[in-house]
Amino acid sequence: MTTLKDIAKLTGVSINTVSRALKDKADIGASTKERVRAAAATLGYTPNVMARGLALKRSFSIGLIETELTNPARTVLTEALRRLAKSNGYQLLISGYGSELELGKCIREMISRGVDGLLMCNISGILSEKSFWPELEAATRDGIPSVVFYNAISNKIDNIFVDYSLFTEELTKHLIEKHSLRNILFAAPDSEYERPAGYRQAMISAGLEAQVGFIPLPGWTMADARKGIIKYLETLPAPEAIVCHNDLQAIGILAGLRHCGIKTPEDVAVVGVDNIELADYIAPRLSTAGINPEILAKEAFKLLKDRIDGLYSGPARRIDLRYETFFRESCGCVGKCTNQ
Repeated sequence: MTTLKDIAKLTGVSINTVSRALKDKADIGASTKERVRAAAATLGYTPNVMARGLALKRSFSIGLIETELTNPARTVLTEALRRLAKSNGYQLLISGYGSELELGKCIREMISRGVDGLLMCNISGILSEKSFWPELEAATRDGIPSVVFYNAISNKIDNIFVDYSLFTEELTKHLIEKHSLRNILFAAPDSEYERPAGYRQAMISAGLEAQVGFIPLPGWTMADARKGIIKYLETLPAPEAIVCHNDLQAIGILAGLRHCGIKTPEDVAVVGVDNIELADYIAPRLSTAGINPEILAKEAFKLLKDRIDGLYSGPARRIDLRYETFFRESCGCVGKCTNQ
């Protein structure tokens, strides 16, 4: 196995200079760095991460605790975080949860693996400080910083905040104000949390509180959404528009409407949330709202790495991410509504 000594011998510099050049230290000249890196590549040098970790008391691994791992929106974010971790010399360990109980277990497992930091998804906003603060407190005691994204858990933890109620509120207002629709329902397995709240607020603000209603879905998949809308239409009339919890469910709703002989947007307008890539490729193209997952990944990783590297040790920080709306054919926008 190639060592720093081998590179030093080939380049004619000291082992210490080789080490500092490979770490891109400022006191090493650009030409020396280039020569050392070229020699390292020629000799096939691979850094000994384990030895480096022991010396610095780090594992050079970061734990990502996610939910809805099969949702394309989460997949794109996870890949962006993986690339960032790799480019910074870290391995990304991924774990998934479906309940508060599972999340606590995931945190304990990540701590036992000796990760240098934790990134956690709180997509539904249902996870409270009380539910698993003991695990996070244990991580903090062990010197493991945490960053939560989507919804805040505690004012003691760095947070990338995404207010999904604004997404559904704006989408619903668009249906009301731009398309003069009134009979608008929200489709989801649960009518709680922030996404239905935004829909409800838009309806109330428009004087349509009496029209607020929900289409219950049996689960979170496209198949569940298709099944749910078909069952709903067996006994009740179709609304003018449906606001869906996310894009996957909106796509399932579109399939269910087609099955029932109902056209979109002519008979029923449909909008989703997340702006997954598929939304722009189905027919009709799906109107939706979403954040840029690359920006979320970059901001979350920076917050975490600053704490790992000791560059920041102050109070918890919060970054509010902006979102974009994409009005396409599924809500009736064909060349007359622009993205915001």
